[in-house]
Amino acid sequence: MLKNTLAAAISHTLLIPVLAFAHGSASTSGNVGEAREIQFPDTANHMTLVVDLHTHSVFSDGHVWPRIRVGEAIRDGLDAMAVTEHLEYQPHIEDIPHPDRNRSYQETMMSVPEGEDLLIIAGSEITRRPPHGHMNAVFIEDANELFSVPGNAADWDTASFGAAARNWPAENAVDAANEQGAFVFWNHSWSDFDNAKTVITDFHRQATLDGKLHGIEIANGSTYSPESFQIALDHGLTPVGVSDVHNLIDWDHEPHNGGHRPVNLVFT
Repeated sequence: MLKNTLAAAISHTLLIPVLAFAHGSASTSGNVGEAREIQFPDTANHMTLVVDLHTHSVFSDGHVWPRIRVGEAIRDGLDAMAVTEHLEYQPHIEDIPHPDRNRSYQETMMSVPEGEDLLIIAGSEITRRPPHGHMNAVFIEDANELFSVPGNAADWDTASFGAAARNWPAENAVDAANEQGAFVFWNHSWSDFDNAKTVITDFHRQATLDGKLHGIEIANGSTYSPESFQIALDHGLTPVGVSDVHNLIDWDHEPHNGGHRPVNLVFT
């Protein structure tokens, strides 16, 4: 029920990115009751959910097992999170071959301790070169339908796999995500431009008009993009803020020094 409510809230743009720039059964290391929870009050008419829709683990180019992501999320007081592995970029494929691209989601789900109400959202990152760029698809049903390579994906090395996967049109991946009822958003769009200033492309404009692109990151890690925020306002896209964490949250955002990951507040 909460999953359906959260998906509906996000799709109706009741979603506020919150940034914090640090000075720079799951494990829950650290002091119990430590003052690192990201807390925001409910409003008079809505419950406030704290959400991170873009993280990574060793099942793509992250450096930790999904269990660590769960432990971090619990310590940060998140209500929901997604581990969104790159579909086409698999630098650990020779060490961790996984022909079923739902493995990361399954491992994350199994890592939530009994009694915790952390919601794990299924998602993947469609990883293409400009002009398509990277896009997250969350609330998906089967990640395997969002990419296509001949043969067994586990038989490829990283470079060959990436080249083969990119031969499948990005439009097909976006269509497949939408067929599953996904919420699709454009990731760190500024990285697609030499001057780091986002301009909406023909592809993203058409995907938005077709109702297949629903949001755009305006905050990713320690970066905020006013141009992306303006695109969200101009084109009716949901503004999204995420950690996109690959290392440890404690390394990247230093909660012990008062920092926290960028998150979204979902009012439901």
